[in-house]
Amino acid sequence: MGRPRSSPTGSAHQQPLRVCHVLHSIGPGGAQESVVTLARLCRGYGIHLDVIALTGQADEHNIVELQRLGVRVQVLGLRARDPRGVLRLRTALKAARPDVVHSHGRQADALAGVLVPRLGLPRVSTLHLVEDVATGPRRRAQVLLARLRHRTGGRVLCVSEFQRERYVGDFPWAAASTSVIYNGVVARTDRPRLTPRDGSVLALGLLRPDRGHEFLVEAAALLPADVVIRIAGDGPLRSQLETAAAALPAGSASVQMLGFRADIHDLLDETAVLAHPSLADALPTAVIHALASGVPVVACAVGGTPEVIPPGTGVLVPPSDAAALADAIGSLLRDPERRAALAAAGRLHYENTFSAEAWGGRLADLYAEMTGRRTASSG
Repeated sequence: MGRPRSSPTGSAHQQPLRVCHVLHSIGPGGAQESVVTLARLCRGYGIHLDVIALTGQADEHNIVELQRLGVRVQVLGLRARDPRGVLRLRTALKAARPDVVHSHGRQADALAGVLVPRLGLPRVSTLHLVEDVATGPRRRAQVLLARLRHRTGGRVLCVSEFQRERYVGDFPWAAASTSVIYNGVVARTDRPRLTPRDGSVLALGLLRPDRGHEFLVEAAALLPADVVIRIAGDGPLRSQLETAAAALPAGSASVQMLGFRADIHDLLDETAVLAHPSLADALPTAVIHALASGVPVVACAVGGTPEVIPPGTGVLVPPSDAAALADAIGSLLRDPERRAALAAAGRLHYENTFSAEAWGGRLADLYAEMTGRRTASSG
């Protein structure tokens, strides 16, 4: 299970299994990246992919890439709590004619949970975040949304065992219809990895409070001047981080704010160590990209991150600890042999667990099970 065959099983004239992914938006983010990755694989599994974005603009980078891959994208232009949501989604699904609906994110899960059972279609929801248990009205909203996800045979996918334990602990009645499928990423195959620049550290991700970039900037003050930390990503904390980076004392490492970058393979090629200071993560896609590229990782031991970096494949440090980050990064930069050993072990772990082909095959098997249809993976 897990690798596409040259053609779907069964009749040579078998129609592709049509899967429609519904997302809150199609801008930068882990859920969006996972759908783009699946679009690169789906034809090999005999799957036709459509994408519906509830909000956003029609010229987003991911839309351009999906369309280049032959995926039709519909952007509904909804607002939060938009009363037009169910009607617009129904119209979009009618145009897509899916065999399975796969939703991502709270708003998408809610609308799909209300509408799709009425259409008699199988549906899947993927959880990309680990939510804290709330109280009062927010708690009632959490319970209602969970009920909608599992309504009439709905299946819920968690992206890590940590996330599933938290979700099922919160909703024990959901255990039977909740499972884990690790997301995967595509490894670069067009050229071998380049020799990284000594002292080059990279961080990838949205610049928001739970990503911990401020601790990485603090760690820069504890690292020598020949270390360069590049932070690729955009978000609400960008100006704050730029100000903190500009105020670093003389003689410390420098921090470069790169903004949003789509060329993460090129960035990783130039990198000696990936730093991932996130304070909360269901499954850190940036870390998986590093493993696939043979880049050793220093990350915080939170959420599903230890599942991506088991012992011997990277370095885990406590969250919110700039000194620990600096010590781990500096230690790896001074030890090329250890970096090479961690990179080799990490790459093997990626191939066994987090390759895009393995992930796509598991999803194809799930879709086949839910529809009774055979795909190139399930045959």
